[in-house]
Amino acid sequence: MQIRWKRGGDVCPLQKKNDDVFPLWNQNDDVSFRKKSRRSSEDVPRIQGPRRPLFLSPRPLICMLFSALLVVFLGFAQSLENGLARKPPMGWMSWAAFYCETDCDQHPRSCISELLYGDMADRLASEGYREAGYVGVHVDDCWMERQRDRSGALVPDRTRFPSGLKSLADYIHDKGLKFGLYEDYGTKTCEGYPGSYGHLKIDAQSFANWTVDYLKLDGCNIDVNLMEKGFPEMQVELNATGRQIVYSCVWPLYLLPKHSEKIDYKYIGDHCNLWRNFDDVKSSWDSITSIIDYYDRNQEKHIPTHGPGRWHDPDMLVIGNENIDVNMATAQMTIWSIWSAPLMISTDLRTIKPEFKKILLNKDVIAVDQDKMGIMGRMIANSSNVFIYLKPISPTADLRSSFAFALLNRNTTHPFSAEFDLESVGLEDAGGYKVTNLWSGEEHGRLLPSDTINMTIPASGAVMFRAVLVDLKPKHHKIDRFLKSGQLLQLRSATTLRKTGKSLCREIPEICRHSEAFVDRVFENITTVTHTSTLTKQVYSYTSEEEPKFENGPSYRVLIRNDKFFDKFLTTLNWHDLGVTKKGEFKLRDVCSNKRLGRIISSDPFDVNVLFFSFNLYELERIPGKAAPVEVPITNDTVVEGSGEINDEVNDEDYLLTYLE
Repeated sequence: MQIRWKRGGDVCPLQKKNDDVFPLWNQNDDVSFRKKSRRSSEDVPRIQGPRRPLFLSPRPLICMLFSALLVVFLGFAQSLENGLARKPPMGWMSWAAFYCETDCDQHPRSCISELLYGDMADRLASEGYREAGYVGVHVDDCWMERQRDRSGALVPDRTRFPSGLKSLADYIHDKGLKFGLYEDYGTKTCEGYPGSYGHLKIDAQSFANWTVDYLKLDGCNIDVNLMEKGFPEMQVELNATGRQIVYSCVWPLYLLPKHSEKIDYKYIGDHCNLWRNFDDVKSSWDSITSIIDYYDRNQEKHIPTHGPGRWHDPDMLVIGNENIDVNMATAQMTIWSIWSAPLMISTDLRTIKPEFKKILLNKDVIAVDQDKMGIMGRMIANSSNVFIYLKPISPTADLRSSFAFALLNRNTTHPFSAEFDLESVGLEDAGGYKVTNLWSGEEHGRLLPSDTINMTIPASGAVMFRAVLVDLKPKHHKIDRFLKSGQLLQLRSATTLRKTGKSLCREIPEICRHSEAFVDRVFENITTVTHTSTLTKQVYSYTSEEEPKFENGPSYRVLIRNDKFFDKFLTTLNWHDLGVTKKGEFKLRDVCSNKRLGRIISSDPFDVNVLFFSFNLYELERIPGKAAPVEVPITNDTVVEGSGEINDEVNDEDYLLTYLE
């Protein structure tokens, strides 16, 4: 029976003609994905602040690193090039801790006033936060009078901000800090104060006059169809003032779920330095995990559009607030840092307990968040309660990177013990890694991909590791490494060889292994899966037979998927058992690592090693006859550049150099 490879938003569901679904994970197994119930969008108020749940269909999250490194090295995502927010912004913001408290008679220390923001500036400057990177003091909603003045300008509340915003900004700047301010694109802010709709130019000039460094523009009380024009207009007006102002847009949040087709993250990134996608964070574990759920579900479209100058913002850190214990605080700080997310503290720094302050000031975890590459980490595997995340970080060598990786335990009552080798989570560099536990400070020394690491993850907690490349030497390749004197190089295409000192091979072994985007790309021209099999419990194979796409092939693509958690699949298989029915000789390529594995006979057995919660993808290209080579004379001293690879073909005599376009 043929099974059609269904194309669409969700990656690689295999669907029979009778509509029985065979997803790429077993829904009855322990390996599962959290699903969020869908509530009717009619239940959501039309005019409301960013305090509503976002409902999206859950997507398969069996992903590992594919697009992240390509985003960094190929740079296909563009951003608002105002030179600002090259690293995720850090600072203190009032909303999640103090909301819109305006009664200063009853709550003099916690009402929205210049006293509150001055106190927080003092704490940031005197207690180590500024040196750790928290340099912003951000005023949220409820700072202004209910009416504009006669000229149409915004007016700070005269009772709660008697000195004016320019005076407050000067005080903050004198502390070596930055001043952030809130407004709304709508007719009113979320709490009913004057919005900027119809006043963008005058408001932008007011912000510049007050020496604002950072503007958060919300999206309450406005038709969402106006946002595509309005948010970029504010960017234009801010630029026209001549003052450099980081621009934070609460824009895509209001387009979901009804208007998701209007979300274009490249366009948003052309106009905003950072933006909110999901519900406001609250001081609860459920709120934190709901945000994590959203970003895990949507990582395939978020990761390529995230980086220096353009950040997805999962909202504030509620570390130190009521109902958040140390384990929960550690978990939020860990995942936000794995994401390269903005780090905005929202708690009372005057009363924060030392154990929470220690979490916020962990310099090693902050360094992961602030890594210069700015890659958004990826959730690569999960069981019902334990989730694993991986993020490329500096230092790098060629296209190899160091990594941070984290394990999150969502169970609220029981810790989880784990043991696995580095290779299982995508750390495959043969030179090994220097591994450090960033929360305990424990040094594990140099570990090879085959070395095992073990840990215990507390309930509602996380552990986080840094794995730094040991071998940082560039991998320059000379032809004499592959060719004997006098031999010729056989080229698939007449690509010009250039004598440079750059690497011949584009070897990124950690480039795919469970990326939805990668599997979509590999199978984009395949219409049918001709053979499926269950190799053992939770291990499956899918084979596609197709007409030659290139010269002589390929004839088959074979995917072997391992849904076991913390358990590799090691065995010896036969290609015939996997549906390779044509007899003869094939060129075999591992698609994920882009490595050619030589020539094989279809009846030959072969060894398989599939990492846990991962897949291997093979391409078998028929060899009906040997094509005439394109002869290019070279010497042993020739060094070539190209995004390709050189492959041993037959008896160390014939070589093939293929280039990736």
